[in-house]
Amino acid sequence: MTSVVKNKVFILAIAVFLLAAIAIQGSLAYFLAKSPIAENVVSFGEVKMEIFEEDWIGDATVTPGATIPKNPSVKNTGSVNAYIRLIVSGTENYTLDYNLEYWNQEPTNSGIWYYKSIVSPGKSTVPLFTKITLNPSYNGDRYDLDIVIYGEAIQAAFVDNKAGTGSAANAIDAFKIFDKSK
Repeated sequence: MTSVVKNKVFILAIAVFLLAAIAIQGSLAYFLAKSPIAENVVSFGEVKMEIFEEDWIGDATVTPGATIPKNPSVKNTGSVNAYIRLIVSGTENYTLDYNLEYWNQEPTNSGIWYYKSIVSPGKSTVPLFTKITLNPSYNGDRYDLDIVIYGEAIQAAFVDNKAGTGSAANAIDAFKIFDKSK
């Protein structure tokens, strides 16, 4: 090949290369200019609660058969909607008037109670019960009243890593999923 032909082939190859580069650059510029901006905002809520009683009289002298006001409620002090459950344990020298309109008892455990509604931030539950009636046949020297109330709250909308994202139909279902994830 002559040097003129070699120069024409070389110039042609450079021209094709430059055209390809310009075409690719133009395509990239087009797609980059047209792509929407993706913003992923993730905010974490806080699940907090506090158990309170407005009518508890505390240290008082009581007699067998007496009725004492006691009304444990739960306030959602967090920033997200929550399901609430309370676990009640203690001595057997009394009866409690559980509020069955607003609370469900765990079918397999008599001491676990679930609030029927979702509790919004800043709101409180209806009391689980409102009074204690002491056993009238107790005839000991001392009447020790030992009631322990333990509370738990979980976010009403949650991610269940085993089954996907979602929310449960009620507090019992939500806590079943939560308990399985422990």
